[in-house]
Amino acid sequence: MLVNNFMPRLSFVNELNKPRGVVKKEQVLNRVHSALIKITKMMPLVPRRLCPILEQWMPHNSAKQEVMEIFVENMLRLESGPIGEYLGSTVLLLVGDRLVDLDVSTLKNPISLCNTQTHRY
Repeated sequence: MLVNNFMPRLSFVNELNKPRGVVKKEQVLNRVHSALIKITKMMPLVPRRLCPILEQWMPHNSAKQEVMEIFVENMLRLESGPIGEYLGSTVLLLVGDRLVDLDVSTLKNPISLCNTQTHRY
């Protein structure tokens, strides 16, 4: 259930642009990551179960940008912290897969970047 806290509540997303919201986000995420580290110290094999949970809780492509950013930030924080020793590069693979999914979903909805009319000089 700690992974559930990797994403902010939808009611809190608007607060992330304010200084109070940033401080609150950091406080919550610091507690979540320190709890995961303590659990890992007690039971070193627990992080192996973490990857399927991260994949399950990862926000969908249609999620708000802020939600996706915070989730990926947390995944990278796991990778760079003490838990990263146990996870290997699986977290980076999950992030890479999500980036490919996002890229493919944007290709399905092309954006017209230029006017189709020809200009004569």
